[in-house]
Amino acid sequence: MAERIAAAGEAASGQSAAAPAALSALHEYAGGSPVDTLRAITGLTPSGTVRLVDRLEAAGLAQRGPGPDGRTLSVGLTAAGTAAAQRIRDARAAALGEVLGVLDGEEAESLADLAGRLLAGMTGGRADAWRICRLCDPAACGHFDGRCPVTIAARAAETARAAEAARAAEAARAAEPAGTAEPARSVEPAGTAQPARAGEPAGGSSPPAHLAGGAG
Repeated sequence: MAERIAAAGEAASGQSAAAPAALSALHEYAGGSPVDTLRAITGLTPSGTVRLVDRLEAAGLAQRGPGPDGRTLSVGLTAAGTAAAQRIRDARAAALGEVLGVLDGEEAESLADLAGRLLAGMTGGRADAWRICRLCDPAACGHFDGRCPVTIAARAAETARAAEAARAAEAARAAEPAGTAEPARSVEPAGTAQPARAGEPAGGSSPPAHLAGGAG
């Protein structure tokens, strides 16, 4: 099935390897994201991601822009890239339909339930969801109305991670011994100047000009 989907995406877009997944992700949810987000989605190395974006730009399918922080670069689709992503989505749906067409309605529902549980079990957070859903059709999986098992699992994992971090921080604060604040420094009463050093005039007068950096 994976080979059929990959072949369908390559034929629909005229691109190979990770390019169809990148186009699909940029169209569905990652458009305008930093280049590093595309790296996480495709699983490529940083240099491989740069080469992929170069290739998509050269084909007129994507374009770089300023990143959200003003220091990084983002990636978005051109009109041609959007059209290619839509062809990839339709080709993927057709390939899946051919494979799953042998199932009756009850079997298809059972498979969808099992697949959803397996995908949810593979999702440990947002980064996993990006990778798993790189060729997804969000409208078909129920992402927008809260039915997507990957979306649900990713949100639950991120919420649990944030709660655990909050508990760890609270435990660290509670473990601090009472009264460990740095003691305040004593304030010297007026008129208690430090005693003069050996060779220094009493009364704390300023050093000679040649030691203070003045004219000799």
